[in-house]
Amino acid sequence: MKLFYSVCRSVAYSIPLAILIVGGCGFGQSGYTADGLITVSGKSASFAELTLWSTSDSPAIPVAMARTDEQGRFEFTSAAKLKAGEYAVTCKKFELPSGADLKSDEKPDEVGATNIVPEDYQIPSKSPLKIRIPSKGVALDLPKAIAAGG
Repeated sequence: MKLFYSVCRSVAYSIPLAILIVGGCGFGQSGYTADGLITVSGKSASFAELTLWSTSDSPAIPVAMARTDEQGRFEFTSAAKLKAGEYAVTCKKFELPSGADLKSDEKPDEVGATNIVPEDYQIPSKSPLKIRIPSKGVALDLPKAIAAGG
């Protein structure tokens, strides 16, 4: 009988602990999403790197990252556990010296690629790009940076 009570007591103490651990890990919780299309001077921004920044923090804090596909489509998924609200967006888009897009498996510094996005679009506090979460079908168009001396 003592063994029965001992097992019951152990189970009774273990259940709340298991609930606390699972609850603390965010099991079953999800965040909001955002998706859309990004272009640079009207041309799809394939393989661009986007970062969402919290605008309620100072300095801004990066909260999610996404990479566009070949057509310039992006998605910030619920895995990022985004909260509803407005976020600043920064972007980097690399191009080869020939003007061709950087392929998904190429590293910019290894192939001589340059970032064609203006500097202000790469700084959270200066970027005019904003996304309200949740959002579907957001369209963002960036100007192309003008090369020095050009």
